[in-house]
Formats: sequence, C-alpha cells, structure tokens
Amino acid sequence: MRGYVMDIRNGNDLLKSGFLTSETKITFRSRSARIFWLVQISSEMWDYASPYAGLDGRDGSCEIYFDKFISFAKRLFEEWKALDVRYLMFSV
Repeated sequence: MRGYVMDIRNGNDLLKSGFLTSETKITFRSRSARIFWLVQISSEMWDYASPYAGLDGRDGSCEIYFDKFISFAKRLFEEWKALDVRYLMFSV
C-alpha cells in the first residue's frame, strides 16, 4: 500500500514535524469519494433567480439558474484544485 502524509496534527494544531512513539495514534483518511451529479436541464434553468433569494452574500444582481449552477461548480472545482483533489469528469 502506498500513501503520503499531508498533515501532521496534534488536536487542531497543524505541526511541521513530529516523531512516533508507542503512544502515537495514527488516523488514516481517504481523500477519495464518489459523487454523481444528475443535473436536469429544463426550461426553468433559463429563468432569472431573484436577487433576494440567495443567502450566499453575493450582490443583488439577477442571473439565470443555469449560470448560478455553473458558478457553483466552478468555485467547487477551484477549491478542489487548491486542496489537490483528483477528479474525473465525464458526461453521458
């Protein structure tokens, strides 16, 4: 089995180094998960969303629901890239 260390932590503190003893507790976390997105493209996707409906702190501009989804997906993929998450995109 191959693996690599991304973080060394003591509680919530991120450490730069450490050493192993008989008291050391090692936690393995998988960085892989499977997510399937089913996006239904319908006529409502081309309607404008109310500028007052969003709770995301964005400005009061109107945008269509399709653009809101694309904006969400772009931000998500940027966050995944910053975390060095691997993903495979495909369409059916």
